Amino acid sequence: MFFLKKRLRIHIIIICILCFIIVGCSGGKEETKSKGNQETKPPNTLDELQIKIDEVIQNTMKKDWTNSLTQTNEIQKIWNELYPELQGKGIAQENVDDFVGDLNTLSDSLIEQTLKMPKKEKKEGTSQEDSKQQQASPSGTGGQQQGGGQGQEGGQGESQQVNGALSENQTGGQGDQVGGHGDQAGNEEQQNEEINQDPKKALEEVDPTVELKQEELKIVRNAVELQKHINKFASLFSGKTPPDIYQLKYLIYDINISSKEGNWEKANTSMKNTQNLWSSMESQVEEKDKKLKLQLKQSINEIEDVLKENKNYIVGMKVKSTLELIEKLKTTFEEK
Repeated sequence: MFFLKKRLRIHIIIICILCFIIVGCSGGKEETKSKGNQETKPPNTLDELQIKIDEVIQNTMKKDWTNSLTQTNEIQKIWNELYPELQGKGIAQENVDDFVGDLNTLSDSLIEQTLKMPKKEKKEGTSQEDSKQQQASPSGTGGQQQGGGQGQEGGQGESQQVNGALSENQTGGQGDQVGGHGDQAGNEEQQNEEINQDPKKALEEVDPTVELKQEELKIVRNAVELQKHINKFASLFSGKTPPDIYQLKYLIYDINISSKEGNWEKANTSMKNTQNLWSSMESQVEEKDKKLKLQLKQSINEIEDVLKENKNYIVGMKVKSTLELIEKLKTTFEEK
């Protein structure tokens, strides 16, 4: 009897120990899982990198080379901070080298383009000389205006010299008209310039790349190439935004740039890759926003339709609209 009780106590103790072990392991797993989720959250520097790349792309399209160069320098600083995070996640050295190579190519092309621009000191010197000339010349002009603005006697004297048959009021009016003729001509020229600029502004609104020269387009291409790396970086973490969205964004950019370069084969290849990628993520997008999914699907199909006709101008317009929808999709994933 004594031995039975002793065995029972031993069994109870063993069961209790096993329970503690099981509970401890379960709690450890939950804690490890929680820490793992925190560790795989994308760092803020990755989002900052994406924002700066977007800014550089837009500024190169506007031919704002100096701001683009400054922002590229900012990208270098952000990359220096992001790299240890990527290295800790086991990023392939090949991916690192590819990004650094594309960043160096963009920086080199922007520095070269900036060196071709007139220096600021030269511009300031020219503007100072112009202002001095303007300050020196108004004395005579001001005298004429003052003479023209004096009493009726001054106006009558001028009118007698020009034409004795004219009345005092007519003479004063003619004096104002003669004095203001140069200003009117200048205003008309300014208005004509504004009118001539309107079509350009309209084109830029539809497609910022529509009037870029091949040399300028090459710089935009260098900026766009940075976008293709975000997908690889984001895939190392567990963020709300699917990494495929970044790849979709790159492919859409590439379709437009390739069409402007006249490289229709590359544009069609990117279009095919876009459709394949969209098919793989379509159901995931539908779960988040069915309406946005339909809009994006239709927009991608419209790009494909105009691409078949080699209409690079319309391709740019469709691409711009699609990129706006992709940004909405990215925001949807981040908010929900």
